[in-house]
Amino acid sequence: MDSADTAPTKQSYEYYEEMRTWAQREMAKWKDIKEKDVVAFNDMMRKENIPLVGAFRAAGAKAAASDEDEP
Repeated sequence: MDSADTAPTKQSYEYYEEMRTWAQREMAKWKDIKEKDVVAFNDMMRKENIPLVGAFRAAGAKAAASDEDEP
């Protein structure tokens, strides 16, 4: 691909758009899970004094939420 002397094909653009749409839809699902389901689950866990669920961050990644939201 890097060495092609021609522009991408119509099919390439169509496939890219299809994959971009799919990825956006999946990311929206993940965001909804994090903002609703994980928060509700952690609230139940907090009431029972059980450690909270959290996602690991890559080294150097900037936190989206405050540190107190993390386990």
